[in-house]
Amino acid sequence: LGYYDYVPKDYGKASNWPLLIAFHGDGERGDGVMDLPLLLHNGLTKDIPAGTWDPQKRFVVLAPQMDDRNGKTERSAASVDAFVQFAKQNYAIDHKRIYLTGLSGGGAPVYNYLGECAGGDVAATNIDAGWYSTQNKECSWKQIPIWCFHSAMDNVVPPSQSTTPSYEHLLGCNPGPAVPPRYTLYANLGHSAWGPTYDLTGMDASKYPLVSAPPGTT
Repeated sequence: LGYYDYVPKDYGKASNWPLLIAFHGDGERGDGVMDLPLLLHNGLTKDIPAGTWDPQKRFVVLAPQMDDRNGKTERSAASVDAFVQFAKQNYAIDHKRIYLTGLSGGGAPVYNYLGECAGGDVAATNIDAGWYSTQNKECSWKQIPIWCFHSAMDNVVPPSQSTTPSYEHLLGCNPGPAVPPRYTLYANLGHSAWGPTYDLTGMDASKYPLVSAPPGTT
């Protein structure tokens, strides 16, 4: 897979950096070569060059370009797992601190991986306005903490894609997750919950008010 990477400026001084793998939305799908610059239009691949993400820049970040059109299966669990193994073999990362994040259609490869690999090799996940894709497999990966963000005004991916499957179904596992799932619902955004999530302005309720949601929602 073609991908962008970011490493901290002191990358060569340590061998145990945390890794964040970022999965793009449907609008950024492509061949990983000529289409790769599409990733610069959205998400972390836009925020990191602009300097609007994590001022301490403590993570190695990898952003693969995937496609699931015309018979391609790059968003499959096997493809995600292959990329995770590639990262473990080629980057100076802490194998116990591998995190996945996905926006919009990029939720699908994350959920595919979690569901088919029983959580796989990741420590935690974040999904923003994401599509859900692994129904009835939630309890197989309940040990992986997840925090979902969505907007009540999203008319592209309905908030129920976060509320019902990955949040409520996880809470229904018996026994439940050791770390309960978290779900944040913004009141005044459309299909762009990842913006204030990635640049951390979403933590300011005066800018992005929240709405009533299921118990435990923040």
